[in-house]
Amino acid sequence: MRLSPFNRNPDSEDWFVDAPLYGGEGYDITYEIMPMRSDEDVSNYDRIPRNGDDLDKEELAFDFSSAMRGSDYVEVYSSFDRPSIKWYSRSEFKAEFRYDPLNPPKPQDVDETEWEQLHERRIAGSAEPTIHDTEDRVIFLDRIARLWNGESVCGVHLLWDQCPAVTDLTADLDHDDLNHLYYNTNLGWEIILTFADADWFDYSSGFLKSTTLLRKPVWYDLTQAGRTRINNDDDLPDLHGDLNEGLTHRVTVGLTVLDELIAGHEVQPYAELDAGVVDVVSKDAAGRRYAIEILTDHHGWGNYEQTYRKLRELFNKGFQPIVVFDTRATAYKVFNYWLRERLAELPNGTFDSDYSISKGREQIQAAYNDSNTAWIVSDWSTTWRKWEDTLGPNGPELTREQILSINW
Repeated sequence: MRLSPFNRNPDSEDWFVDAPLYGGEGYDITYEIMPMRSDEDVSNYDRIPRNGDDLDKEELAFDFSSAMRGSDYVEVYSSFDRPSIKWYSRSEFKAEFRYDPLNPPKPQDVDETEWEQLHERRIAGSAEPTIHDTEDRVIFLDRIARLWNGESVCGVHLLWDQCPAVTDLTADLDHDDLNHLYYNTNLGWEIILTFADADWFDYSSGFLKSTTLLRKPVWYDLTQAGRTRINNDDDLPDLHGDLNEGLTHRVTVGLTVLDELIAGHEVQPYAELDAGVVDVVSKDAAGRRYAIEILTDHHGWGNYEQTYRKLRELFNKGFQPIVVFDTRATAYKVFNYWLRERLAELPNGTFDSDYSISKGREQIQAAYNDSNTAWIVSDWSTTWRKWEDTLGPNGPELTREQILSINW
């Protein structure tokens, strides 16, 4: 388990790291989850699965998942004796810590109502992560923003250098200081090692995360909070593109723009049309117009449906809709969803999971060209295929200067 690019996978032989988790009530707390040894009596405890789906099937004495999202209970981490997560009611917390969790000691010059509301949001887990600015953290975020926007930063470019290593951006920065942008260093290693692989446990700080892109890990993907943090700072450049989209979406937009330019098309990224903002709009020499949307696995079903309806509206206005997916698996998942929801139809029905891209494209193109089939997507591709066809082995000879001159 790697928490940041600057920490190696920790080697730990402590018994609690892989021990099963159990939860139970306490005399001064409402509930506590902790690892238990194999020789301990667990008859009065709930078995706590680390897998979220398995957890949903359990009937627990305390609904700690809801407690994590509400403000009726206060979540406290402890490493005394063994790592544990405790939930205190408001009265239990006041008895233990001698102050009201919803109204802790207030700094001077802070509005009392705002102070109470802030701590209510923090207890409910809905407050923005608090990460204090340091010079190196701000420099790192600035470099990520400019790299994201298509600039050359520290001698590397997001597309030309195929998502360069994070160390290319941080060679002169304090790596220990940058860890705060990836995970909550205040939790302590014992807590993180014990609970990090549980679906219901969040140890992130909320600004940066790792993602797999172009078949390798990339350690400067921005979370929603990270993108908001950058765009709300007047001293940092505003991010190009959709604030709700991550690095995979952003890189795929860039590769798609490049692919359309190579084809000799006029290109407009993030085009504002009556149907909404379209990731890439292009027009070929014959005047045919293309509306290209990027879809990734992180999108919800509602977004997939909304995208199809948008593409259908664009189709009715004379555009040829195209979709670029982050992976083949996402493509067939989305296609099958559209078919199950009866948004569209294909002569051969749904796809199985190991269907090839080439055969899938053949079916999509045939359905689009069949006036008797209710299907409006003319073609599709993936992020990796876009890279292969532009900067990869199937692409033309290009120069770094050409790539840096692209507006995306």
